[in-house]
Amino acid sequence: QRQHPSISSVDRVAEPLVPNVMLDDVAIHFRCGDVMGGARRGDFGMIKFSEYTKWISKEARTIGILTQPFEKERNRGRDAGKVDGCRKATHLMVDYLQKFLPHATISIHNGLNETLPLAFARLAMANQSFTSLSSFGIFPVIGTFGEGYFQKGNQGVNPFAEYIPGKSRFSNIHQMNASILTTGQMYDMHLNETLAWFVSE
Repeated sequence: QRQHPSISSVDRVAEPLVPNVMLDDVAIHFRCGDVMGGARRGDFGMIKFSEYTKWISKEARTIGILTQPFEKERNRGRDAGKVDGCRKATHLMVDYLQKFLPHATISIHNGLNETLPLAFARLAMANQSFTSLSSFGIFPVIGTFGEGYFQKGNQGVNPFAEYIPGKSRFSNIHQMNASILTTGQMYDMHLNETLAWFVSE
């Protein structure tokens, strides 16, 4: 369905390892389970939803949100207790993005068939791919076929990434400098306060 620009159109393309996957114009890696109050850390955190709409093309027809499963048994033990909060935050993001792009189709990709390699591929092959503070999401965003966007890292999370934008071979990679709500701050906040922060301007 999509081909990397450095591969010639005359080169033979292999059959897909996972057939019948519809790729999105925009892919957002929304890591929430261990971030939404999972630990008292100041280097992990989340950004406001308005940071995504600042960059998302208004021509986008489909947006896919890649996040953890909403079933406790399919999560790591330390993440299972945050499933309900993650579900609410993800659906809030869907509503927020739908208001921004009323005609776009917005999907949540976290079903039984959504493996980690498939999530990686969705991010790498989107026209626009986004990740916040995550050591998982940064690599497919850097290797994206399209435009990649990552939240500015820090000493604990993706410190190397700040050197990527500005390099001629990575002209399609962009650093976001959004405000962060850290996992340490969320640890002491009520869920409704956290959700309100996500949608605040």
